Amino acid sequence: IYTVCAMAVGILFQAWLIGTVTKTIDRATTVDDQHQMIMARVQDYMKSKYMPHDLCQRVLEHQQNKFENDRYFGIHDFVRDLPPQLKYEMLNELYIKKLNRCQCFAGFPTLIMIELCYHIKEIPVAAGMELFQPGDPASEAYIINCGVHDKKCKIHIQEEGKRDIELTDGDMVGASALSFGARHATRTNRDTILSGGDLLLIPRESVIHVHNAYPVANVKQHIERFIEFRNKQKISLELGEDDSATQTGWTPWQPSEKHERTTDKRLDQIEMDIQQIKTMMETIIQR
Repeated sequence: IYTVCAMAVGILFQAWLIGTVTKTIDRATTVDDQHQMIMARVQDYMKSKYMPHDLCQRVLEHQQNKFENDRYFGIHDFVRDLPPQLKYEMLNELYIKKLNRCQCFAGFPTLIMIELCYHIKEIPVAAGMELFQPGDPASEAYIINCGVHDKKCKIHIQEEGKRDIELTDGDMVGASALSFGARHATRTNRDTILSGGDLLLIPRESVIHVHNAYPVANVKQHIERFIEFRNKQKISLELGEDDSATQTGWTPWQPSEKHERTTDKRLDQIEMDIQQIKTMMETIIQR
């Protein structure tokens, strides 16, 4: 009886192991097949439109790099459907902590951060990739995203005709594109990624949307003040001066008295909504 039971357990374990391995291989093969199909469709589309060979190669390299480093689904639509508390916790881990490491957005109230999060895009970049070139529309800024645990991560960016710039977690590239008066502005320099990493893309339209949704927060004035501060930094660096004075001259966002009153009311309403949801869930569980 013992031998028969041992053999049965062994057979069941072997069947489970083989089934798990087969399922894992099939899943990986399916993902790779889907990626190859997408790459082939992109390549055929570019050829049908007679795109330049150099442009085709850059698009395909971007798609390949995104597949290798960024296998995720539509996170924004997924997060929007979560309950308020889970939604905030997810956005906090995904983006809000990262925005707080950026000088421009550090200190922004929670409601504004949440609105910004819905417009953020994560972009994996590879060495040799051109971030932008002269003539490109200046419609977004980029934040270096090294993750919470990797404090030593650094990305090197080369501005055409200038020395290499070493950027680390929370640094911003192309901040002038967030200016409210730069709707039709274009890039004037060429920035090339010298070492791979991740970037967070912040569209200018999202900043304008947040300003219109929360006018009492003075988002526009704060962004313009940050751009002016960054321009002074760049001038100091080009002249070879010590930029410690400009570093200490920056003050994070501070709420006005009117904004504090408005924000308190909105936060109180959110707390009431969360409490109502908890009460409803408890009632459903009891029933």
